[in-house]
Amino acid sequence: METLVFEEKGHFCWLKMNRPDALNALNTQMAKDLLETCQEVAIDKEIWVVGLTTTSEKSFGVGADLKERSQMSTGDLARQRVLFVRAMNALRAIPQPVIAGVKGFALGGGFEMALAADIIVAGENAQFGLPEVRVGLIPGNGGTQNLPRVIGKMRARK
Repeated sequence: METLVFEEKGHFCWLKMNRPDALNALNTQMAKDLLETCQEVAIDKEIWVVGLTTTSEKSFGVGADLKERSQMSTGDLARQRVLFVRAMNALRAIPQPVIAGVKGFALGGGFEMALAADIIVAGENAQFGLPEVRVGLIPGNGGTQNLPRVIGKMRARK
């Protein structure tokens, strides 16, 4: 795969986002790779635990690839939105426990990917956020709903 590294070790597998030059910004190809891999992992009885992480020291993921989006038509954006939702739903639907190993930035859609995991293990340099809300945008994959579910309503308000 172009944007994900898949490593299987015994009954454990790693899904490593691999677009370090773009800080793992989620583009169309990464969403396709994530969707396909999550669907395959979900039915693999030999995989008992899934680790979701990055090949980058700087970033777990920074959300949608705005450079790619700037070149897209309205129709392309609508199709990409459907793909992104399908990929995130496939990640959430993995029946095995998913552990997100977060280092660096986990912003926007990257944070939402971490929230889709069952457990988040944060490195010392991990930074979480939904910066799109500061410019009037709503996180597109459940960040505003899932954050309070994970950490509690009062902590999410801070």
